[in-house]
Amino acid sequence: MFIKKIEKEALLKPLQTVVGIVERKQTMPILSNILIEKEFGKIRFTSTDLEIQITTTIEAEADGDTYTAITVAERSCRKFCVYCRNRAKYRLR
Repeated sequence: MFIKKIEKEALLKPLQTVVGIVERKQTMPILSNILIEKEFGKIRFTSTDLEIQITTTIEAEADGDTYTAITVAERSCRKFCVYCRNRAKYRLR
């Protein structure tokens, strides 16, 4: 999954939304991950705590039209959000 170019705010807002419902201390490790899927120029972020599921979708300029999916630890996503918020406006490449 390779994103060519995206505005920082376009990526941060949906990512922060899904990170917000993940509880830090989970009894099931998979629930502390964020599912990131890419297909046909759209990126979808999904998280759940088994009671609530949140999915957000953004348009992104990405390589290829193949379906790709990965999970990323909530902790890593949260650190990425903090890192990006502390930077001046710029494009992620």
